[in-house]
Amino acid sequence: EATTEHEYIFDKLNKSGIDAGLVLNMETPIDVARKFIDRVGGVMLMSIDALGSYGAEFNPLVLEKIRDLRSLSASVKIGIDGGVNLRNAKDLLDAGADNLVVGSAILRSNDVGLAIKDFNAINHNG
Repeated sequence: EATTEHEYIFDKLNKSGIDAGLVLNMETPIDVARKFIDRVGGVMLMSIDALGSYGAEFNPLVLEKIRDLRSLSASVKIGIDGGVNLRNAKDLLDAGADNLVVGSAILRSNDVGLAIKDFNAINHNG
């Protein structure tokens, strides 16, 4: 959302063989991705309202956005960034997310190694 030159950028990236991606802020409707979904390999959904705020609170409305995006494309890789923790990670994966960006939930834990192990143990298939 840092540019309005999406067509130009996607053309350049695609012609260069580079897999393009798209990032949508929390307040941006999924419908914005509709016209670009066939031109990107991944979409990162921000799941916090205040960007640039390390440790910001997770917005659960992103779960519906994940499902909506997944209904637009079964193959696009969906990433989630912001407020991801052990309480919401499985729900995010079950909603259709492929990748989770985890920062403060690991770095602010009492045992970084155990936190990483706990995240890796999450099974979103059952």
